[in-house]
Amino acid sequence: MIRDRESLDTLAFWFRPTVVGARVVVGDTWGIASVIIRSLQLARSEAHFDCLPAHPARQREFIAGVVKGATPFLRQDDKVVILASISDTGSLIRAIEREFQERVPFDIQIQVVSILATGSFSQRSGDDTMAKLPDSFRSYEAKDCPHCKEGSTAHRVDPALYFITRRQSAPVNITAHHAAPGQRFVKKYSDHPGVLRAHHHDANDSRHHSLDVCVEKLIDIPLFAQQLETLLDKIAPFPQAVVVPRHTAGIRLGEYAAEHYGCPLVVSNNLRPNSASDDEPRANEHSIESLRSIDNLLVIDDVANTGSRLSEYNRAIREELTNIKRVTFLVAVNRMESARQWESLQSSLTDQVHWKAELLCVETLLLPTQKAEDCPWCIEYDQLAALAEPLPEVPQWMLERLSRLSELENGIQSEPLLRLPGCEARVVARGSPMVHEGASEIEAVFACASALQRLRTDEQRGKRLDPSGDVPHVLGANLMERYSEGLLQAALLRLVRGEEWDSEYRREGWKELLSELADGKNEIAVGELLLGIRRNGFSTDRTEELARSLQSRFGTAAPQLIQHLWGEGAASDPEETATAPE
Repeated sequence: MIRDRESLDTLAFWFRPTVVGARVVVGDTWGIASVIIRSLQLARSEAHFDCLPAHPARQREFIAGVVKGATPFLRQDDKVVILASISDTGSLIRAIEREFQERVPFDIQIQVVSILATGSFSQRSGDDTMAKLPDSFRSYEAKDCPHCKEGSTAHRVDPALYFITRRQSAPVNITAHHAAPGQRFVKKYSDHPGVLRAHHHDANDSRHHSLDVCVEKLIDIPLFAQQLETLLDKIAPFPQAVVVPRHTAGIRLGEYAAEHYGCPLVVSNNLRPNSASDDEPRANEHSIESLRSIDNLLVIDDVANTGSRLSEYNRAIREELTNIKRVTFLVAVNRMESARQWESLQSSLTDQVHWKAELLCVETLLLPTQKAEDCPWCIEYDQLAALAEPLPEVPQWMLERLSRLSELENGIQSEPLLRLPGCEARVVARGSPMVHEGASEIEAVFACASALQRLRTDEQRGKRLDPSGDVPHVLGANLMERYSEGLLQAALLRLVRGEEWDSEYRREGWKELLSELADGKNEIAVGELLLGIRRNGFSTDRTEELARSLQSRFGTAAPQLIQHLWGEGAASDPEETATAPE
């Protein structure tokens, strides 16, 4: 259950009132210690806490040891809280209670809370349960288990700590089905540099986008303009006014639509009268007040990341413009994380409203949404900056790369991958299922990113990239075997998250790449491999071998990166590693 900070905080929120005033808190397993610690923190409590080191069925003294350690903290009428992970028969809880009652020579209050309880658990007055399961546990011999007969995967659980001893993972791969939509988008606009950009800080919404589509560039492309015009012609009846947010791309789209329909353009970030964001000089003479005399409205936004701006417009129309009878929401590029997310936005904008509504988009390119701390290019900047800081003279290639990574307003529009000195730019060869022949580095990165995102959100659960499931669906060696071209491997090394690699591949499988690099193949992937080692959790037991194989080709640049990024390295002579080739 506890897979992220949100789920931990949810459990701690409900458990916190119970620990208020408690002198001692005991958990039935260290697997739930984080819930206790977080709850005590939220309650600002200094109560003593401990957990059973293993199930007492293996050793009864485990309970006695925990209770003995807690007894010195207790006084007359003190409160003791027992937190159980799962309560079925209740025998473990009652055993802990009895141990306290037998060892403590005065009266204490004992309160039991179960995170989960089955239908067979007999809850006493004063006990509490966060979630009740309708069924009880059932035990089977392996030969009689109905789930095994149905083909369900069995997991071996440590009898002492309850943890799965070794999780069975299932491999998934990027197929043509996942790659095709992104491939089409990238190829369609491949002759127009600047449409795709990475590591971009948007001044309009103060968001950092690891991957971004520049709609201002798209507007100037005849193919996109034709698609936009075709979509505008299909909206019937024609809107009486167009609303856009106050930024360049939105205003240009709005001007295009307003001219197409011959109607007014209103520039507003939220359609709220007297809003601070709308006190700036207007792009035209029309105001929000003019919308009170019409009933058919077109709302345009340049991109849909989360859909928050369109949702704000929708709320404002409901509360401020009761005269409206029809609303069309139009997005230039839907770049949300999944088709389901777009459907959810569509439902929120069109269901249960008092007017006719629809949501349209000109283009779709599913991409991951990442904060700056998760952006691969932000991480690269931090790594290279830390590497450069102690050097008496920073090599030119590193200065140029750091300078490029610092241009957040423009973003990275070409050469998004880290290429060590002497590595030339590449384009994709013929026959790749990921992206069209001749695709540049930035196009390959976006095609791979979109394909990965579609794999992460595949409608069929068994084909979805999901490392957090009961059976982790992860990527392994077959991904790099399928996409053996160096440029695509470099893009995937940059984009795949560490937990999405199979644990076996992180330990051993990636070393096949090392063998190829040592043979002089796929050199463009060297920089990405070095940067991705720590981020992806790859084993580092062949550091010296990698350093030797790369040093003859890249001088001291590669060993320096190894030494800094991996915390160890083959080049141990300080003078040897002080500089790198220009």
